[in-house]
Amino acid sequence: MQAVEVGENFGASKKFGNNERLSYLWCSCLFLVCFSPILEAVLWRRLDVIDELVTVLFLLLLLFKLLKTGVAGKEFVFFLVLIVSVVFFSLMLGRNRSAVEVVSQAFLMSKLFVFFLFANEFVHQKVALAFFKIVLAITFIGVVMNILNPQVFLHLGLNEKIREEFTSINRVGGFQLNANRVAHLFALLSFASAEMLGMRKKLYFVLLIFAAVGLVFTGGRLGMALFVIGLSLKVLSAYKSNIRIVIWFLVSPVFAYIAFYGASIIFFGEEGLKNDIGYFRLFLLTEGGRLALDYFPFGSGLGTYGTKFAYDVGVYQETRVADTFFYRADTALYDCNVASLIGEMGFFFAAMFLILLFRLVSKTKWKFDRTIWLGVLVFVSFSLFFESFLSNSICAASLVLFLFGLESASKKEE
Repeated sequence: MQAVEVGENFGASKKFGNNERLSYLWCSCLFLVCFSPILEAVLWRRLDVIDELVTVLFLLLLLFKLLKTGVAGKEFVFFLVLIVSVVFFSLMLGRNRSAVEVVSQAFLMSKLFVFFLFANEFVHQKVALAFFKIVLAITFIGVVMNILNPQVFLHLGLNEKIREEFTSINRVGGFQLNANRVAHLFALLSFASAEMLGMRKKLYFVLLIFAAVGLVFTGGRLGMALFVIGLSLKVLSAYKSNIRIVIWFLVSPVFAYIAFYGASIIFFGEEGLKNDIGYFRLFLLTEGGRLALDYFPFGSGLGTYGTKFAYDVGVYQETRVADTFFYRADTALYDCNVASLIGEMGFFFAAMFLILLFRLVSKTKWKFDRTIWLGVLVFVSFSLFFESFLSNSICAASLVLFLFGLESASKKEE
C-alpha cells in the first residue's frame, strides 16, 4: 500500500495539479448551488439535493487523488482525521443513537470545508472571479424581479406562516428564495474593491448603491450590519496610519448595531424585538457552552444541538432553549454554528474545526490592504455566530467563489 505523503500545498502532483476543466466543473457546480432554490421550485423538486451531490463529487475527487498519488495536503489530512474522530466519539458517547443521523450531520457540516479543499487542489482563481461576477449579476436580476412581482416569489419559496408571526412586510429573496442568503451575498460586495473585482470605480460605486438598496428590501439584519462594517473599513483603508484599525474596531460595531437594530424595528416590529433572533443566537451560544461542560470533553454528539436532527433527541430539554419561543416554533435553532459546534463536539474539537476553517480562508493570500483581509475574517466570524454558515450551501458557495476570485485579482496586481 502506498504511503500517504503530506504536502505543503495541494497540486504537488503534476497529473492532478490545477486543471482548467476541473476549475470550470467546480465553478459550475457552485453556480448551481447558489441558485438551487429557484431551480428546485421551477424545474424539479429533487434538485434540492444539488449541494449534497456536489459535495460528494468534490470529496470523491479529493479521495481519488489521494489514493492514486499518495499525496495529500495537510489541511485535507487534518480534516479527515477530525471528521472521523468526531463521528466516532458521537457514536460511542453521544445522545443521538442513530448512526445515519450522526453521519449525515457530519456530512452537512463538511460542505464549506470540502468546497475550500477542492478549490485549493484544483481551481484556477481567474475562473472563480468570472463566475462570482455572474452569480452577482443574476442575483441582482432576481432581486429586481422579486421587487416588481413579489407574490410570485412569495408563492415559490417563502414560509408565509412564519412571516405573518413577525412582519407584514414582504422581504425580497430573489432567485435564492431566501432574503438572508441574498443579504449575505450583497454584504460580501462591501468587502471588495473596484480593483479586486476588475471593474471601473464608477461601476463598482453603482453596484454598492444597488447592493445597499437591495439589502433594505431583503431586511437581512446581519447582512446590513456586515455591509456597514465593510464600508467603514473601506473608508478607513484610505488612511495609512495603524491607528485606523483601532478606530475601526471602536466605530464599526456602533454603526453595525444601528443597522441591525433599525432593520429589526422596520421588519419585525415590537413583537419581533420581544423574541429577538439576535439575542437568541447568543443564548444558544451560552447554552452550548453549558452543554459542552455537562458532556465534557466530547460534547453531546453530532445531531443533538443546534443542527438539523436535534429537535427530537431530547438535549434541548436539558437546557433553557426548550423554554423559548424559537424552540416551540422550530425556527432559528440552527443559526449559530459556533454554538452547535461547541455543544455537540466539545471545546477541543470545536476549536480544531474553527482553526481549520480560518486556515483555509487564510490560504487565499491577497496582496491588497491588510485591513480588507481583516474585514473578511470579521465577516466569516460574524457569519459563524449569527448564521447557519457551515450547513448553508448558498452562503458557503458564494463565499468560496468570492475569496478565490479575489485571490486572482490580487495576483494581477503584483
